[in-house]
Amino acid sequence: MKLSTSTLIVLGTVALLTLVAVTGVAFVAPGEPPAGSAERERGGPTAASVVAVTSSPTPGAQFSRLRLSLPSSIVPPVPAPPRVGSQTPTRARPIDLEPAIRELVDRNGGTFGVAVKNLATGQTVVVNGDTRFPTASLYKLFVMQEVVRQVSRGELSPNASLTVPAVDEEDDEPAGGVAPGETVGVGRALEAMITVSSNTAGVGLLRLVTRDRVNQTLAAAGLTGTRLGATVETPDEQRWETPFTTTPVDVLRFYELLAAGQLVDPSSDALMLDLLFRQERDDRIPADLPKGTPVAHKTGELPAVRH
Repeated sequence: MKLSTSTLIVLGTVALLTLVAVTGVAFVAPGEPPAGSAERERGGPTAASVVAVTSSPTPGAQFSRLRLSLPSSIVPPVPAPPRVGSQTPTRARPIDLEPAIRELVDRNGGTFGVAVKNLATGQTVVVNGDTRFPTASLYKLFVMQEVVRQVSRGELSPNASLTVPAVDEEDDEPAGGVAPGETVGVGRALEAMITVSSNTAGVGLLRLVTRDRVNQTLAAAGLTGTRLGATVETPDEQRWETPFTTTPVDVLRFYELLAAGQLVDPSSDALMLDLLFRQERDDRIPADLPKGTPVAHKTGELPAVRH
């Protein structure tokens, strides 16, 4: 089955599900619990992507200063008319993903969580879909959603600045990330958090929009198995020690709403998709797809955890 550049592929995590529209996958090595306080990242933070695509008179137009054009590689090509006498190509038969996915899960050690949906056919495969896994850097997806939501509603200015205290310094800040103590705009921080998975930017943006607001937005979107640690009742001294968790079906729902333009609003969702298409970490899902296939995705990892 051949994938063209007009095929939209939005993938939640671990590679190998090459022929689906939306997916969420998590993996925990043998002996490791699906979730727990061992999550090292403060609040679970690590990575994501950001960008704006089309101008709009809607509230999403406030992102005009952040807007970048969509890469030409993800613009569906206009099909050329068939030549006279040429045969119309037949559509490839749908592939039954479930046996392949279950066989893969069964022959590998560890705890897998998989949620896959083909948006064209509705075919869905779920393995351990409601199992809670540490988010690792997937938490940045939900921070991105809340940042964009607040900007689209005029609650947060896209020109606002934030300074991440040196105390928030994370190990291995990637090139293009945000240095502790650096003052940057919301757009710059969002870009760094998604495209290069800047942990410092993730922590700074989470502090800016607040964990409580992120959790409220997740619940309103129906992502009931996802929580970024603490709630308003959690004592301050414990707020950053509470693990961030999510489920495969929640990651699937996030991407499905995003692909439909229903996560925030169409203009804002286009912005988020553009960021995710430009994520620079491409050694997982993109690595197992035909070269040049556009993929909107987010990776995450902790010791013994891979998304």
